[in-house]
Amino acid sequence: MRAKFNLACAISFDEASSSMNHEVTDSLQVVEPKVFRELVATGAIQSVSVRAVEQGLIVVVTIGDQQRVLGLHRGGARYFQSVDGAASVLQQNGITQFDADLVGWTPRTQPKGSRIRSEGGVSSY
Repeated sequence: MRAKFNLACAISFDEASSSMNHEVTDSLQVVEPKVFRELVATGAIQSVSVRAVEQGLIVVVTIGDQQRVLGLHRGGARYFQSVDGAASVLQQNGITQFDADLVGWTPRTQPKGSRIRSEGGVSSY
């Protein structure tokens, strides 16, 4: 059985914070795509978030009290260059609701020096 979710994405932006969480991929274990699909099928995944790190965006899944990073078939964390790419992989696996922490990340289509303006700490596209 595939997990059923409503399509929603909360994107937060904190202008006071200019650094990304670089330790995320070092401190979390990687979950292989095959195991990820099995966890989705059994309903074991409690939440999913897309987070900005130095190399791009990663998908972090919460399983019980543990957080893990979505990985590649050949090993290592999977990095995305766009929110669309991460969302596409999640939707293909039956997950259509996730949080996004994009502090410090700049989309490829936005010039590196520009900032997203936000009201109340939440930005939307």
